[in-house]
Amino acid sequence: MTGHELLQRADEVRQQSGLDAWESLMRVLLSELEKYSLGADLEPLLAIARRHWIEASGTPAELLHAEEACWHLIENAGGHGLISPEGRKARALLCVLGSGGDREVQSMTAEWFVDVLRGVPEDASEHPDTED
Repeated sequence: MTGHELLQRADEVRQQSGLDAWESLMRVLLSELEKYSLGADLEPLLAIARRHWIEASGTPAELLHAEEACWHLIENAGGHGLISPEGRKARALLCVLGSGGDREVQSMTAEWFVDVLRGVPEDASEHPDTED
């Protein structure tokens, strides 16, 4: 997966749904992020992003609070550095907690998302056809 591929998928979502470009990208990134087990600290923040971008029932204030909480976890909890899978997933989660941006920001977000998840294994329970 590349940032360019994510942007292409987001453009397809935008064309099919009529959503704006940022919301379309957020939906694509969420669909990718949901392939990973984020753990007890991050799952509630993912739920807020899901409510905001997928269900359209969250508020910008909730999204901002979730972004701040994610940064707090990254800055204050052990194991959330860029070296650990947990830290990389936390930084990928930050990508779907942003409130918007122009085409350049969308491109940078998609590239960062791919970069931080590179090498982090997807949750095996999501792929029952794979062998252990």
